[in-house]
Amino acid sequence: MLRDLHCPADVNEIAEAFVMGTLARAEAAVFEEHLLVCNRCTAAAAEAFNYVRTLKIATRRLRNTTARAAGGR
Repeated sequence: MLRDLHCPADVNEIAEAFVMGTLARAEAAVFEEHLLVCNRCTAAAAEAFNYVRTLKIATRRLRNTTARAAGGR
């Protein structure tokens, strides 16, 4: 568990799961608390957030382009 100040061995994986909301509630709460004191994990979470946001934007644009092409525009 992440109860101490040490970063998890799989920082990026935990950060991605945290951002995507797939961590168990208890683990997410512990990681969120850890983020308050750990610059490394905070940076990993920010990077994961930006990556997920970018993918969502790209997906939305692709859907809009595909919909316009299918509509003959």
